[in-house]
Amino acid sequence: MRKNQKGFTLVELMVVLAILGIVVVGVLGLVTQQNKNYHSEEAIIDMQMSNRVAMDRLVHLVRMAGFGCQGNISSTNPIIVNGTTSFSTVITGTNNSTGSDTLTLVSGLRRVGIVDNSTAPANEKLTTTTIPVIMDPNAPAFDDGSTDPYKQYFYISPATNRNFLTIASGGVDNSSTPITLTKTGSNITVNEGDIVYAVRPYTIRLYTDSQGITCLGIDDGGGIDSYAENIEDLQFQYGWDADNNGRITTGEWVDNPAGSEAQVRAVRVQILARSAQPDRDFIDLHDDDGATAGKQYIIADHTITLNSSTEHYHRYLVETIVFIRNLNF
Repeated sequence: MRKNQKGFTLVELMVVLAILGIVVVGVLGLVTQQNKNYHSEEAIIDMQMSNRVAMDRLVHLVRMAGFGCQGNISSTNPIIVNGTTSFSTVITGTNNSTGSDTLTLVSGLRRVGIVDNSTAPANEKLTTTTIPVIMDPNAPAFDDGSTDPYKQYFYISPATNRNFLTIASGGVDNSSTPITLTKTGSNITVNEGDIVYAVRPYTIRLYTDSQGITCLGIDDGGGIDSYAENIEDLQFQYGWDADNNGRITTGEWVDNPAGSEAQVRAVRVQILARSAQPDRDFIDLHDDDGATAGKQYIIADHTITLNSSTEHYHRYLVETIVFIRNLNF
């Protein structure tokens, strides 16, 4: 007598395999989509964070424009860079209606050391043209302008009352401590412990790095430091209290400050960042001009029109208004 044998038929196996295939394809599709979403969100977060860090740096720099030099910078006493370029105002803006703007700010932004005569009692006043300074680590060197013209200016707070000083002659080796800064002109009175700052012009602009990436950088005359990558546009607008009513109204904002730089009291900064890679599942439908067909960003006086090669990028626009502390008093 034959025993009863149980098993699966070929049709049953084919049905099971088909169902498993559908399930696997669905799971793989879900995992793939989640992976794409993860990388897309990661790229957006990186773009936003980079843009905000850059904006924070720019806000600090703009706010401090004129620190240590606002009192005496003028056409007869300008800040000279590389022996040819001179800045006679705290703010010098270059407007470009077909591209990104640039902005140069003069400021004693960087602390380099303190006044310290090791043989003098603490808090003693020194009346001299040769100022002993204990330098901070990695502080920049100074020069009389013959070698590095952008390194010849410094400011001592609060002793020099918003006026910058100029190195009298020769270079100053900052590898030793203390060093001596010999200023041009007559004696000044400083205090032990007064803070010494390097006065520099800082130019904020976009540039293309060695990898072909457009970056936002700050150039102090001795080289450019990058603060954000994949920046598509940078725009500045300038406001001043033209009617002296204590407020900057809509009509007192301009794109080009030429001729009125000394009156500028605030700067509107706009940065447009773009994701590093395109997202084929995304189309940027941003349109600032409802009267004109097409996807575009209108930032200040500059229009960026998107096309099939650029519409798949994510973008992030940051805007802020900065009041210049040293010009508002």
